[in-house]
Amino acid sequence: MTLAAKERLAFDALLLAIASAFSAEGRPGGDAAAVRLRAASKRPFYARPARDHPGALLRQVCTLDNAIDCARLVLGCAASLDWEHWQGTGLADDVSNSLYTTELLGPDGHVRDNKVRVGLLVSEAGTDYPPSSHAAEETYFVIAGKAEWVLEGAPYG
Repeated sequence: MTLAAKERLAFDALLLAIASAFSAEGRPGGDAAAVRLRAASKRPFYARPARDHPGALLRQVCTLDNAIDCARLVLGCAASLDWEHWQGTGLADDVSNSLYTTELLGPDGHVRDNKVRVGLLVSEAGTDYPPSSHAAEETYFVIAGKAEWVLEGAPYG
């Protein structure tokens, strides 16, 4: 088995783990995302050069004591993903310098899909991402560390 094949197996395992998490939500949007993620493992993987990489931060986060199994799957394919640092995106520098994302499935994803967008976000401890809203629904699964969220103006919790 070549290194590329091993990397694809790791990527597919991550997609299937995320699909299981979406299925466990028990909501129509989660079920739809799970179906698309499961189908993605049979479709072409588009490799793009990473613009940046969370490197040590990702290893630190994914090896925390409270990291779930999915975090180890992220580490298994992290080098194959096109991570993007958020510098220059209009956010305050202290926030944008602390965020990295990659799109796994979606219009710009490693697997192309025009109906669903699924990605990963890695942030440094203590990052306070400002409130935002989007037309599409968003779901965040914390796979390692701790997060507090605000939903529609409610207090952090």
